[in-house]
Amino acid sequence: MDQEYLYVYFHTPKAAGTTFTWHLKKNFGKDELLWVGHEKLRYKVNRKNRTDLYSLNKKIVESIPKAEREKIKVIYGHAVHKNVYKHFNKKVRYITFVRDPVLRTISYYNHFKTTYLREDKKGREKEIYRYHLLLGGKIPIFEDWVRCKYGRYDAAVETMSKLFAAFDYLEGYSKNAIRE
Repeated sequence: MDQEYLYVYFHTPKAAGTTFTWHLKKNFGKDELLWVGHEKLRYKVNRKNRTDLYSLNKKIVESIPKAEREKIKVIYGHAVHKNVYKHFNKKVRYITFVRDPVLRTISYYNHFKTTYLREDKKGREKEIYRYHLLLGGKIPIFEDWVRCKYGRYDAAVETMSKLFAAFDYLEGYSKNAIRE
């Protein structure tokens, strides 16, 4: 018997994910999609230890009744763990997009700077800006921002291999195959 595929889409920040997610929502029913983001996991974006992400993903999936779970065709979001497929009786296919790291970093900076200047900055947004953009409570110039952010565990500026490794997407691959 040929099983239906479960597509696991890991949304890499600033790499066409919002556009791709829009297309998913236009082409699949709500009952066919499962979003797994930091907000849903109640997971701090700035947390250094991501090893508990699988158990958080597992809780979300197990909270869905089995009949509803069988309808899901795509799991997507910034916090989708590679092994979430284990809770489905389907073959898995992974989807992600990568982007030139320099252009990705510039885009990330510009995104946060633009939204910071445009928004009210209350509650959760204030915490996000403080962590991802501001230095000393102010918007830094790009060069200072990059100099300060690199070396921190921040998905905006960490290497793709570090980001994928944090979610176990590189498990089983030889470290020699990854050139940083």
